[in-house]
Amino acid sequence: MEIHLSEDLEKLVQEKVEGGRYRSPNEVIRRALLVLDERDQEFDTSATEIKAEVTPAKATEAWEELFRLGDALAVGDTQESGTLTEAVLAMRR
Repeated sequence: MEIHLSEDLEKLVQEKVEGGRYRSPNEVIRRALLVLDERDQEFDTSATEIKAEVTPAKATEAWEELFRLGDALAVGDTQESGTLTEAVLAMRR
């Protein structure tokens, strides 16, 4: 396998080795990939848990709350004002 890193990443790897915590660039990359894999697994677990909690009723409730907040913002705003409310008003159309 051949891997090409940007100059910044190569410098970071070299700094890690020179710092003495790692013995070689391979060890730095290996550790980085293990940490990445752990993070991805945590993310996947969290995403699965969140998906299990989302029901059609909760999704509808969330949209209703978004529109309620949009209505509250729109009281003093117009579509021509160029603010975030414009996007909310556009969603309501």
